Amino acid sequence: MLDGENEFDGLKNVIKTEASENLLSFKEDVLQKTYCSLASMAWTSWKYWSEGDADDYVQSMIVAKSLIENNGFNHRELVKKYRTRPGYVLKGKELWFAGIDPRHKGQVAKLLKSNDPLYISKNGVSDGAAMKVIPIAAFFHDNLDQTIKFTDKITQITHNTVEARLAAVLVALRFQQILIEKNPTAERLLNMLDHSISLMDIKQESRFFRDLTETAAMITEKENDPEKLLIQLATHIGIEHLAWSTPVSACFWSYRADNNFNKWFQMEGKKKIHVNAVSISPQTLKKQVRKSYTRHLKQIHHYADFMRGHWYHWKRSIDIDTFFSISFSLIAAKEGINPILNEVHEAVMTFGDDLEKMAAKLCLKTGNINKKSY
Repeated sequence: MLDGENEFDGLKNVIKTEASENLLSFKEDVLQKTYCSLASMAWTSWKYWSEGDADDYVQSMIVAKSLIENNGFNHRELVKKYRTRPGYVLKGKELWFAGIDPRHKGQVAKLLKSNDPLYISKNGVSDGAAMKVIPIAAFFHDNLDQTIKFTDKITQITHNTVEARLAAVLVALRFQQILIEKNPTAERLLNMLDHSISLMDIKQESRFFRDLTETAAMITEKENDPEKLLIQLATHIGIEHLAWSTPVSACFWSYRADNNFNKWFQMEGKKKIHVNAVSISPQTLKKQVRKSYTRHLKQIHHYADFMRGHWYHWKRSIDIDTFFSISFSLIAAKEGINPILNEVHEAVMTFGDDLEKMAAKLCLKTGNINKKSY
């Protein structure tokens, strides 16, 4: 069992009444890993929260609650949830729609401006595409192709470029890999990604993203030390606000990093990560890599749009909260949350969601639950 198993008193009764005996052990393990993942996201947003921004956790909850209440993907209802204030209050401030800072001009802001009940984005290359997919992978954990299909569909509501869609699928695949595989490897993840590319019929358009994931996998296979790996990934892939940067680095770093999250969560504002000898800033990314990212943005005709929403990040800050939200959610599923258990309760209580019940409902697909039970 994972660390943190004492959080699961009572969940066995839920499982026993809603799953057959031959699935009990597997379902319990999947449920526990899902809870740890969701709890780590709550902890990261609670720990990092500043200026009314907790979008990683809030948007994950929007997706999770929509899947549960509708017994699956419901496009119209999910769009409606994005356009509804989430009701979370942190440090006396009610969070804005989707947990974003109201000054932000990114992908959710475009959705909020539209009246289309079946809104689908026309663009979006930011890493926000990949920060909210854990609930999707949990809900469809027993079906790889459905995980890919519905991660893609849900992602396109806010981010509709090949790179953003693949970033979201990559994180979902990595989480599903942790849920169901005994010895998950980076090579296996690449194989799963190739299957996704084939299923999505985007082989030609996916080359740029696929090449970066292969680079990340090669770096990961050669480096076992998590600090050194973090530097290598930040140097060659980056922790930028781009779909092919932060999500890729987070996924592959999760193969080596441990669950002593407070050790990693030492930072200087939103600009640097400091851990012992590790110092990562926007300047850590190699200049030629950043130039290749600029070229690609221009080649796919998304440079101007990205800069309108993220100009204040470019070369000025790295996406620390999203990097840790994604990577910690994966590591927590793999290794548990025992090192942060004392803080997790306060973090979860701050948001007020019943993550134990939510994990059960996602993994067991047992239908609608009363919103008040969250």
